[in-house]
Amino acid sequence: MSAVFPCTMRVYFDMFDKLHVLHNAQYVVLFERARWDFWDHIESGPEAEDAEWPYFVVRNTVNYRKAVREPQDVLVEIQIAAIGNSSLTFMHRLYDQYGDLCADGETVLVRVDAETQKPIPWSARLRALIAPFVITQQ
Repeated sequence: MSAVFPCTMRVYFDMFDKLHVLHNAQYVVLFERARWDFWDHIESGPEAEDAEWPYFVVRNTVNYRKAVREPQDVLVEIQIAAIGNSSLTFMHRLYDQYGDLCADGETVLVRVDAETQKPIPWSARLRALIAPFVITQQ
C-alpha cells in the first residue's frame, strides 16, 4: 500500500464567496500549498539545493464533493497517481473538520529544461524519494 502525505491547513474567513462557501479557486490553492509541504517533506522542493526545477503545471482537476462552509482546519492528503518520463501526477483529497471528503482532484506537472522549456525526465533520485507515495507507475 502506498503512503499518504497528510497536510493540515487553515481555511480562513476571506476564502469564502458571497454564499459562504469556500470559493472554488481556493481548493487549487490548498492543493498547491500541500504540494509545497510535500516537496519540503521529501527535501526536493523548488527551494532545495538540488531541486528538479523548473516544472510547469499543465493540468488541474477538482471534483467538488461537499461544500466547506466555515473557517476551520482541513486535511489535504497527497499521493502520486503516476510518474511518467517528464510528467508527475499528484492526487489530492481534502477533508473537512468532520472528516468528510469535500474535494478531490489531480495536478499534473511536467519537468522542463530551464533554457529550452522543453520536457526533460525526472531523475532517478526524485523517483526514489517519491516511490513510497506512488500508486501506479506508467
